[in-house]
Amino acid sequence: MVKAKNKNANSIHQKRPSLNMHSCVKVPYFARYTILTVIILAGMMVVLATFFAATTNTEDIIKGKITEITADYYENYYYDKIISAVTAEKPLSEIMSLYEKYGLNPISMEQLLLRDEKKYPASTAAISTYCDIKATTVRIYPNSPFGRTDYHVDYRYSCNF
Repeated sequence: MVKAKNKNANSIHQKRPSLNMHSCVKVPYFARYTILTVIILAGMMVVLATFFAATTNTEDIIKGKITEITADYYENYYYDKIISAVTAEKPLSEIMSLYEKYGLNPISMEQLLLRDEKKYPASTAAISTYCDIKATTVRIYPNSPFGRTDYHVDYRYSCNF
C-alpha cells in the first residue's frame, strides 16, 4: 500500500501570505464616507422616485386640468357675460334659475380649449394625449344664490387612463 506523504500543517500556512492589519491598503477617511454617502443618497433617490410615481396619477392630473379650465371658463368668461345681460326687468336670479335644473348646454373640451388657445398650451397637449377632446364634455349647473363660484359641474370623460 502506498502511503501519502504527511504534510506539515505549518508548511501550508507559511506558503500563504498572511493578512494582518499592517498589510491592508488603508482607505482614506474622506473616501470611505464619500462612497457611503453616495450609496445612501442613491438609495433615497430610488425610494423617493418610487413614492412620487405611485402618488402622481395621470388620471388625477388630467381631471385637475379639465376642472381648472372649466372653472376659468365659467367664473371668468361666462359669468361675466351673464352679469352684463342683467337688467332691471331681468334680474340675475331669473336668468340663472332657467339653468339651475337642467344646466347649460354641454360644452366639449375642444370648445373650452379653443376659446383661449394661448392660455393653456401645455394642458391642451396633455388632455388631447389621453382624451378625445370632442367627446369629453362638461355641463355646468348654476346654484342659488348664483354667485361667481356657486355652481357644480357634471363631467363626461372620454379618456384612456
